[in-house]
Amino acid sequence: MARSDEDLAFLDDHERDTFLEIAVLQTRGVLEAYRRLVLPASRATDRAFVDAVRARYAMARPCVGGLARVKAPIAVACGRDDHWVGYEDAVRLVRALPSASLHVVADAGQLLPLEQPARLAAVVDDWLARVREAG
Repeated sequence: MARSDEDLAFLDDHERDTFLEIAVLQTRGVLEAYRRLVLPASRATDRAFVDAVRARYAMARPCVGGLARVKAPIAVACGRDDHWVGYEDAVRLVRALPSASLHVVADAGQLLPLEQPARLAAVVDDWLARVREAG
């Protein structure tokens, strides 16, 4: 699902492999933001820890019961092409939450805030308006 019309120059194999694995919009701008905001943490990641967390992925267990009691407005935003979390779990979650809205953003994945910042900002603005109305 990756989209790019640009030739990208990577610093090293780690940057190339991790960026290409998760970026849906593979552009210079997204790569530059990834370099600043994500890559340092990626380099410092304890891979054994990440594997253990993934093995116990929260949405694989029932967790919606407690969340269903939340009456405040909830906004769930996810990238349409997020290959780790995906949006199907978000659909299941939103169905169980009476005050939730679901926003599946096209042309984005795990890097939604970097790939589609204006669309994510619109989701947050909408959610804040609903919070003010409810308050």
